[in-house]
Amino acid sequence: GSVLTGHVIHCLCDMTLPVTLKITGTITRDNLTCNTSSTVESNGTAQTCLNIDYYTLTLSGSGTKTLSTGTTAIGGNFTLAGSATVTAVTALTIGGNVVLGNATSFSAGNYTHTVAGNWTNNGATFTTGTGTILLNGTTQAIVGTAATTFYNLSTLGSGTKNLGDNTIVNNTLNLGTPSPIAIGSNTLTLNGTITGAGKLSGSSSSNLVIASAVGTLNFDQTSAATRSLNNVTFNSGASATLGSALDVYGTISLATATFHLAAQHLTLKSNATNTASIANLTGSAFDGASNVTVERYIPLPTAGTGRRYRLLTPTVTTTTSINANWQEGQTNTTIGVNIDNVPGYGTQITGTGGSTNGFDKTQTNQSSLYLTTNAVTPGYTAITSTLSTTLNAKTGYFLFIRCDRSENMTLTSTPAMPHSSQNLRATSTPTPRPQTSFTTA
Repeated sequence: GSVLTGHVIHCLCDMTLPVTLKITGTITRDNLTCNTSSTVESNGTAQTCLNIDYYTLTLSGSGTKTLSTGTTAIGGNFTLAGSATVTAVTALTIGGNVVLGNATSFSAGNYTHTVAGNWTNNGATFTTGTGTILLNGTTQAIVGTAATTFYNLSTLGSGTKNLGDNTIVNNTLNLGTPSPIAIGSNTLTLNGTITGAGKLSGSSSSNLVIASAVGTLNFDQTSAATRSLNNVTFNSGASATLGSALDVYGTISLATATFHLAAQHLTLKSNATNTASIANLTGSAFDGASNVTVERYIPLPTAGTGRRYRLLTPTVTTTTSINANWQEGQTNTTIGVNIDNVPGYGTQITGTGGSTNGFDKTQTNQSSLYLTTNAVTPGYTAITSTLSTTLNAKTGYFLFIRCDRSENMTLTSTPAMPHSSQNLRATSTPTPRPQTSFTTA
């Protein structure tokens, strides 16, 4: 490589060989070009950059680095290091990564900067202007040691755009196809609108903050994981419409906000570590919520404690039967032969008449599900059919929990039973908080 120092150097050569050119002063040129292996680094104090396109450009040292309007393309990486301060003077097309070092400053201006590689912010001062950062490469990431706030953020190209840190978009998030933004274990905050035919891709540890009227939220339906979020938070005055199925593992919170579910399938997940919930909706709108599934995880009791009754409420008032919900639409019609098409979900419910009334058939057909009467001395009324009876969100149900639907019910209640945890779920319109009344049997 070559290191050029001094105040003014006049270069008459072509840069056509693999070379690293470090400039600590000022360089002028008549016929300088950069090939695909070249690196130019301006590492002095205040400097004016060459009026050319670069392959790899590093602006380091200190002071203001003045870009030229003739620089529109950087074929490789664009790196800011030291305490360099840079302001864009035209749109840039960057074929590699953008790396903004700690103590640097980059003002994007009102331009569209196209980036094919990763965007890394390691603590820089990034001034968004009113421009756009367009990620148009293959699989890309927004990473670094500091969160980045964009004005407009757009995605094109192939592959997923992965968030490696909290990210804020102040104006428009435009999602192209087929390139979803994967939130990962981070928080994506939308202060503007979301547009485009692309998708958001989440996980059980992803958080989404809605701070304005964002439009329609569409989630990647590749798997249960990609359509998932941990917490969904609506700030005051915010609104959104759900455009696809969504699973939530944490809390949906609305602060005088609006969430239009538009009859899309929302699932409030429940597992060994947490049960999802909808926070107090006073002053907010939560409409179109006719297709909400509420799960209730029931852990495996400590060994030796056996099966037991549980007092449960379904949170939704269903239009479909108890069988369709808590039995997963299945009925054991032969003693000792279990129908368990959704492992881990549903339970076996027994009662008078056996499978004729939607119950799982046993030798005795003893009732295992009762309605409760809310009184000083509670009353219990056996459910007579799980086919014709629906679930009421304001009613308590006394249910004998044997296990999930895989449990062998021909065995006596030995200390080792049950053998697994289970998850009950019911689907309809949820009854929001707060509730002050209770429906008796």
